[in-house]
Amino acid sequence: MKKEKKQKKQIFDLYVSLGAACSCTETLRKAGLQFYSYPFDWLYGSDFLNRIKILNADFENWINKEDMLFMGERQFPLPRNIYVNKNTGIVYNHDFPVNIPLENSCPEVISKYERRIKRLFSLIKSSKRVLFVYLEMPNKNENISNETLIEGLNILQKKFSETDISILYLSNNADFNFNSRRTEAVNEKIIKMEFFYDARNKEIPYQVNTKELLKLFENYKI
Repeated sequence: MKKEKKQKKQIFDLYVSLGAACSCTETLRKAGLQFYSYPFDWLYGSDFLNRIKILNADFENWINKEDMLFMGERQFPLPRNIYVNKNTGIVYNHDFPVNIPLENSCPEVISKYERRIKRLFSLIKSSKRVLFVYLEMPNKNENISNETLIEGLNILQKKFSETDISILYLSNNADFNFNSRRTEAVNEKIIKMEFFYDARNKEIPYQVNTKELLKLFENYKI
């Protein structure tokens, strides 16, 4: 019987979650590839390229009180007010406690994100090879083009010129299981991949099948 050829492991000094929601950082953490919190980890809204543009602008106007629009409350896992930044489209649903006015809760939230931003930039600049990972929410296909992926890479590479930057872009597609996943090398630094990682929980439309995703990250290490 012919033995299956083992895939060569990809080695990076740092793995950075770009979103599009919590599932990306949760998967990287379970895979033993991420150890700290970064700015985009627990947020949703916006899209791949706009998140890169926010990063490129050093998160300018990231949380301006006057730009935050109230969207309601959530109770799980903790009671929180939900706000969206009307300029960036980023939704903050883990950060602002209920029953506390925005002007009172904003300073602590801003301070928390300033620490995460500083940590992210410091780690990128001290790393030789960095992989940015973007995991589409399973209920939202962004139909990203290769040109957009290349534009995003060029922005990141120009900003962090001393670091070797790569991108892994993952999209949910019910037509492919993990073993038959569609993989495209957009260029030598960008991989775009499609397979079915949806948990199909109608009550939680952003939920992913972590087991399927973790199979993929078995081929990555630090």
